[in-house]
Amino acid sequence: MKGMKEMKKMKGVFLLAVVIGICGPVGGQITSGTNDLKAMEPKVDDMQEQNLDMATIRCSFHFTQKKKAGDKTAVRKDTLTLDIGPTMSRYYDEAKLIRDSLFGGIEKMSARNPSGTLTIRYARKPDYDMSSFMGDVSDFDFTDGTTEQVYKNRTENKVTVIDYEGSPKGIKYRCEDPVGALPWTITSDTATVLGYHCQHATLAFRGRSYNVWFAPEIPSNDGPWKFFGLPGLILRVQDTENIISMECVGIQYMDEPYSIIIPKGRYINCKRKELADMVRKRQSLTIGIRGEYVMVAPKPIDTSLKTLELK
Repeated sequence: MKGMKEMKKMKGVFLLAVVIGICGPVGGQITSGTNDLKAMEPKVDDMQEQNLDMATIRCSFHFTQKKKAGDKTAVRKDTLTLDIGPTMSRYYDEAKLIRDSLFGGIEKMSARNPSGTLTIRYARKPDYDMSSFMGDVSDFDFTDGTTEQVYKNRTENKVTVIDYEGSPKGIKYRCEDPVGALPWTITSDTATVLGYHCQHATLAFRGRSYNVWFAPEIPSNDGPWKFFGLPGLILRVQDTENIISMECVGIQYMDEPYSIIIPKGRYINCKRKELADMVRKRQSLTIGIRGEYVMVAPKPIDTSLKTLELK
């Protein structure tokens, strides 16, 4: 029985990858009755690989987010990685990148559909009634995890965000964000995080106010997401409404430094608010499978979960 379940699961992954390979990414427009979706691509820049720094510290952070103040349950939970070098760092969802890389590998094998036996149909509207399909129907939520990668240049107070959520097939968004020096206020309060003695600091940043704890004994002025600039590594971040939380759960001092790289590829350069608007347009899919016939319908996502940056 377990073997049959695994085979069915892999079949679903394979067919999903076929759909992704033919449809392109989820954020694109879905039309009816054609396997050739010709979406207009915006102007892109071809960029060579950029080796920014060599990471000597790797941290793992538990990230949680609630919909609103007072909620007891977090609706988003992720474990994100922070690679820290002497001047640069990279903050990213390693598990999400591995999952997407797996789909991409299967996609390359299946996108051309060489056998000609797979038939794909697309629904015009998100409210398409999949009950009329009379096959196995599954929901694939592409909003799990985050595709956002945050590169920080601490010497120049600049942040570069790379994201491919909702982007045209094979293209990533690139946003240069000159955040400047963050206006921290250090207080006399202390706490212990991951066994380290930490000092307390506060920050108001783009619509949210935060309490932050940093460890002076760890000589790095970095931290999760876009936070940096304190005299010690930031180990805990909590907004004052108890909606957003980031806490370090592991620190590894690397024997062999790890390259912090912005990979070679095709990029759409955009501003921060433009990137936020484009990412919000992403969709999930409802996919029905009956033999070699696949029905694809867009599924509206829950947009009530607010972004970290409110301004």
